[in-house]
Amino acid sequence: MSRILFIAFDYYAYTDRIEAEMRAQGHSVRRFPIEPEGAINRALRRYAKARHQRALDAHHARIFEAIRGQTFDRVVFLQAHQYSHDNLRALREAQPDAVFTLYNWDSLKTHDYRPQLPFFDRAATFDPVDAAALGIAYLPLFALPEFYEVAANRAAPAHDIYFVGSMHSLARFEAVKRLHDHCKAAGLRLKLYLHCSPPRMLQLLRRGQWLPGMTLRSIGTDGILDMMRASAGVFDFASQQQSGLTMRVFENLAAGMKIIATNPQIAREPFYSPDRILLLENLDFAPVKAFLAEPLHDPRAFEEYSLSNWLRRLLD
Repeated sequence: MSRILFIAFDYYAYTDRIEAEMRAQGHSVRRFPIEPEGAINRALRRYAKARHQRALDAHHARIFEAIRGQTFDRVVFLQAHQYSHDNLRALREAQPDAVFTLYNWDSLKTHDYRPQLPFFDRAATFDPVDAAALGIAYLPLFALPEFYEVAANRAAPAHDIYFVGSMHSLARFEAVKRLHDHCKAAGLRLKLYLHCSPPRMLQLLRRGQWLPGMTLRSIGTDGILDMMRASAGVFDFASQQQSGLTMRVFENLAAGMKIIATNPQIAREPFYSPDRILLLENLDFAPVKAFLAEPLHDPRAFEEYSLSNWLRRLLD
């Protein structure tokens, strides 16, 4: 199997699981974070762009030195916009026989990685609009193995709908508030977990805005699984900055959940069916109660969206 150099942004625990799956599939892996870790780097990224780029260049130079003399069959990047042309060129020259692969988990509207694309032999993105515009592969996200176990362990639901999300925008808060108000009026049981940063929490409280489930604490995978097991459906509110589907869609698909969605892209996917997925128009929640009452016509698992299959498609 392959010797992989894995340079990756830290997407919570997902990056760890991707590395573990690489090893499970027989690859040897040397992994480095694409950015320095810690609060100083986050502060520089937000408040001192030029200093942040210098810190990134120095960090990437240290990666180059750490692997000097080693050869790899594949160099896999999870994000790449942080890398300068000079550092990518040096890495390619040091690994002339390696296949360079990029996967991008964010849309071009969030991070413009077009300048880095010429340095890669293969590239894929979770965003179908970006994939078509750039002429690269569209590769949707995945579900971890534990989400496929939910359907077999679900009891009678205590909640009709659950929502887990970070309140990183006021638009998301307003969408969840509309859902909350609708469920209250329609007699639907709603469970919320709304992670707020301290500034966002303070902003909402100053405006007199509050919803059950608002918290400063992040929820772990076990907490999400518990909410799934106790619920019939999920509300997925898509960012307006992307057409790519969220990780939450594939986790709930694997778990056999009904999905209430706002991203029009979901209706173009091969797994779409109106008994499984309700695509809202203008956040009109009126059809939700009837949608939840209709049983799934085909309660199958979607193994094609597992992490193992995602990785094989990325590397094949």
